Amino acid sequence: MKTTLERFLDYVCWDTCSDEKSVTVPSAPGQIDFAKYLTEELTAMGIEDVRLDNKGYIYGSLPANVNGDTPTIGFIAHMDTSSAHPSVTRPPRIIDNYDGDIITLESGMTIDPDITVKLADCKGQTLVVTDGYTLL
Repeated sequence: MKTTLERFLDYVCWDTCSDEKSVTVPSAPGQIDFAKYLTEELTAMGIEDVRLDNKGYIYGSLPANVNGDTPTIGFIAHMDTSSAHPSVTRPPRIIDNYDGDIITLESGMTIDPDITVKLADCKGQTLVVTDGYTLL
């Protein structure tokens, strides 16, 4: 089974760019292609009743892992997409053992821990960042 990082790195490389001029939902073929892929992933993970509707919504069930009368919990998520930036397939950058310094992206943009204050809390961790040319 894939690790969470492997899944994330796979997911961010899908072309899901929105089409603002589209009258369909989802607005671009890449979005439904990704939704189809996610239904396969969920099924492989053991989610039951996985289904995809024609609007790109994915549904599924996960049975309780305890005995007895337990409340039902619902989780709802959506696939954020944007036409604000091309969805060019570019691999993200992985920073192992982040040193706490300013991160300079391939585009020349920077991520500064003095400005992005939560970044300082990530020292010593593995970070996944954009190259500066994608919305990641």
